[in-house]
Amino acid sequence: MRRTTVRLAVPLMLLALLGPAVPGAAHAAPPAGSLADTIAWGPCAPEDEAPERVVCGELEVPVDWSRPGGSTVTLALAKLPASDPARRIGPLLINPGGPGGSGVNFAYGAGEAFSDAITDRFDVIGFDPRGQARSQVVNCDSDALDAQGAVLYPHSAAEYATLRAANRVRAVVRRRHT
Repeated sequence: MRRTTVRLAVPLMLLALLGPAVPGAAHAAPPAGSLADTIAWGPCAPEDEAPERVVCGELEVPVDWSRPGGSTVTLALAKLPASDPARRIGPLLINPGGPGGSGVNFAYGAGEAFSDAITDRFDVIGFDPRGQARSQVVNCDSDALDAQGAVLYPHSAAEYATLRAANRVRAVVRRRHT
């Protein structure tokens, strides 16, 4: 069976968990025990040649947010800390979009991509979505994906029934791996 990488979006809830980014809450701390407390920021991988001041970290998140105690996946993060800490507002979570974009690489270039008005007051944080770039690979059953893809746009009742059967197989495979 060949390996297939699938890109999965990270819920917007991650932004809230990284800390406040609202001017009125500039000095509020994230709730104790939040995911923000689990990020150990440190040097980035030497081979990445990260810009000065940029630090990297990892965040373990649930594969399925409806099962927070279930399987997890590790996301790669990069942060350009606010250059004026006394006026820091909070984190600004960035995602270049995609498919295939690296938020870590985007954070590496944040000093050039954003104005001083942003980088002075915000910690600019980028992440590589699940299965992307430096984040943990997500493996799926390629046979199940191929079976679904062959009939993704059904033109008859029989093709629609085949698509439903393929989707059921994927749902069973997904439940076994989460």
